[in-house]
Formats: sequence, structure tokens, C-alpha cells
Amino acid sequence: MLIDRLLSRREFLRLGAWTAASVALAPLLASLLRRTASATEAIPTRPLGKTGARVTILGLGGEGVLRTWGRRDEAVAVIRRALDAGITYCDTAPAYSGSQDYYGEALADYREQVFLASKTHDRTRDGSLRLLEQSLKRLRTDRLDLWQLHDLTSGEELEEIFGKGGAIHAGLATRHDFLKRVLESGQPGPPRRRRGRRSRPKRP
Repeated sequence: MLIDRLLSRREFLRLGAWTAASVALAPLLASLLRRTASATEAIPTRPLGKTGARVTILGLGGEGVLRTWGRRDEAVAVIRRALDAGITYCDTAPAYSGSQDYYGEALADYREQVFLASKTHDRTRDGSLRLLEQSLKRLRTDRLDLWQLHDLTSGEELEEIFGKGGAIHAGLATRHDFLKRVLESGQPGPPRRRRGRRSRPKRP
């Protein structure tokens, strides 16, 4: 059978275990949100890597109804429901359709309470800076708390990003006051990532 050729028994069992775990956890996460919505129990927080920030262990991304166009009322309601429940980590990206516009409206009275993350999918410095400017306008804010390199899938992409005129220099060389110095990859990189960081050219 085709499934036998595509998946080994061990891989199939691992996939099944992860699927079962996801199904089992979904009601627990929903229950946690319902309890915290009444403000009787706060969502736990954890340090976010080396950023120095503490964020809730549950975050709100830019998928589902947020990755649409023309569903403003529904999307804004979802965002504000999450914020009212105490979620403080919000993630979006230019590639997520109207997500940034929805966040821009929903965060008007919440910006100081939220750790806001976005991304660039452009692999060049200039293209990434253009995306950053557009993102800030759409999000109606003057800063991001985290700016990520979106969807890295190959060593070749990393070579481009860390090479001359690459996207990494949008963060290293920018003079914008609103951009914090935290730059992290949104996806696990290949083993060459560490070597790429050491060999990147110095700023002129």
C-alpha cells in the first residue's frame, strides 16, 4: 500500500501519538481560556528566550480567521477575547493576509500590555525594511517587540540572508528607534546556521 511506502511503522506510531496528544490537549487549552476569561485565574508566564520579557505560555498567532481578508469584525473579536483572557504574546506576519490590519485595530487600547511579534519573508535588507515599514503602518504602532525571519527552510536561504545585502542587515544596520535588537528565526534552521553567524561580514 502507498501508506506503507511513505511511512515506516515507527513513524506511523509517532504520528498517531502526536495526533492523539493534540486532540487530547485541545479541550484543556480551551478550558484554560474559559477559566482565565473570568479573571479568576491568570495564565502562567515564562521568560521568552533571552529577550528579558515574560509572556503568557499561550499566545495568539495570525492563522484561522485572522489569516483572511474582509472578516474584520470576527477577527477583531477573537483578538480582543484573547487579550481579555490575559494573553500577552501576539504573533503576526505580512504573509498572513489581513492579520496585521486586524491586530492594528484590535490593539489600539492594549498595545502596552502586549508583546508583539512579526516577521519578514523577504531575504534582502532593503526588501525587509520595506516590509517592516508596511507592517508598522498596518499594525498602527511605532515598534515591534520581536522581528523574525519567516519560514527558513534551507541553507541556501541562510547564505542569502547573511550575505551581502541580506535580510539580517536590516536588523543589524537599521537606525529606526522602534526596532529592538532581538532577531530570531521563526523556524528551526539547518546545522550551518551557527557557522553562518560567525562568518557574516562586518558592518562597514
